[in-house]
Amino acid sequence: MSNPLFGIDTDRGMFRRYEDPLYLLGCSLPDDPDGLLLGLVSEGVRRLRQLDRFYSEAWMCVNRAVAVQQLAEADREKFSSSKPTLQQAIDDATDAAEAFYLFGFRLFDITRILQTKCNANLQIVEPKNFNHVRNHLIIHPERYKQELLWSAHVTNKDGRGVVIKIKRTKTRHPITHDPGLGPNATELQEYIERWIIQFSEHLSRAT
Repeated sequence: MSNPLFGIDTDRGMFRRYEDPLYLLGCSLPDDPDGLLLGLVSEGVRRLRQLDRFYSEAWMCVNRAVAVQQLAEADREKFSSSKPTLQQAIDDATDAAEAFYLFGFRLFDITRILQTKCNANLQIVEPKNFNHVRNHLIIHPERYKQELLWSAHVTNKDGRGVVIKIKRTKTRHPITHDPGLGPNATELQEYIERWIIQFSEHLSRAT
């Protein structure tokens, strides 16, 4: 069996590098008279492009916010006038990060649907931290009584980027910290790569 990741171009981006392998998987799918499976693959390829776009945009805004903050701290007289620019950069970074989580989860969902439709029982660890941020903090915080509202701060230290912070009621439940956009994106990327390899192996055995 050939390596489904052979020849990928890492210069194409963190996620776009998987476009060709995903297209090739589409060529190996079982009979699909309704075109559902191929449609999912095509959408998955589009999501890969979106992920790179919003991930890059988020980091661009993070770096802009950090630069503005550093300038303001160096000159305290300019701090007040810098606040609107700083807040706009933080808002833009947060918006891009939120879009990244939403489209990333859709791609994750597509992988699960394809597994189910192709009867593939894959043993892959899901992107836990990525899913936690999307599900519990951004989309459904109201379902968890200890989690009320969320906000975000940005940092370019340790590759974290946009970090989701939550406001909680008093609780004995352990607090789950968001590692940040950078580590969560890497976790999702590693999941996608493992999924492509294992799903390709499944399709090869099934034919």
